Amino acid sequence: MRVKSHVSIFLIATMIALLLGGFLLMAYSKIDIHLYINRHHSPLADFVFKYLTYLGEGWLFVLAIPVFVFYSWRKGLFIAFAGVFTGLITGIFKNSIYAGVPRPIEYFAGMSELYLVPGVEMNHWNSFPSGHTMAAFALYFSLAIVVKRAGWSFVFFSIAALVGYSRMYLSQHFLVDVVAGAGLGIVCAALAFVLASKLPWKNLDKRALDLMK
Repeated sequence: MRVKSHVSIFLIATMIALLLGGFLLMAYSKIDIHLYINRHHSPLADFVFKYLTYLGEGWLFVLAIPVFVFYSWRKGLFIAFAGVFTGLITGIFKNSIYAGVPRPIEYFAGMSELYLVPGVEMNHWNSFPSGHTMAAFALYFSLAIVVKRAGWSFVFFSIAALVGYSRMYLSQHFLVDVVAGAGLGIVCAALAFVLASKLPWKNLDKRALDLMK
């Protein structure tokens, strides 16, 4: 299982997004950035981002694993490793290193009244990094690697990026949380790819259906 050149589409797009996010964070405060995003909302965007954000849920790894096992055990394990790394790193950052960091609704309490999308359950603490964004970039970058289609790589990046934006639109995270989550998600997928590539057993490259014959 080798990374093809088309995966660079996802990586280049992610790098551009991270550079843009980094520039904004250097030029403006996270408060100003978040309030600007929060002021721009609409009923259609409320509906779209309210549900699109679920595409960054960690349990989607569980759905993807059996699908790719039928193409090869190695690909299925690659997706599984990416999910495990994402869960571990998210837990370490949120519950140990950056435990208790306030999310926007808590940060702005008493300072500015945020627009909140109706029906969205708000989280108050453990803001850094964005777990949904990390899971989205780890999962969809992994899918870009195994699907091996340039067009799909751009689609996968777009989904991951929209998940990241949804976290800010819904006032669940700041831009810095999303930028960090995206970068860490790429790292999780890369580590998983290296580990899966190093596994020695030849049968890992066979499909589950072939092994059951």
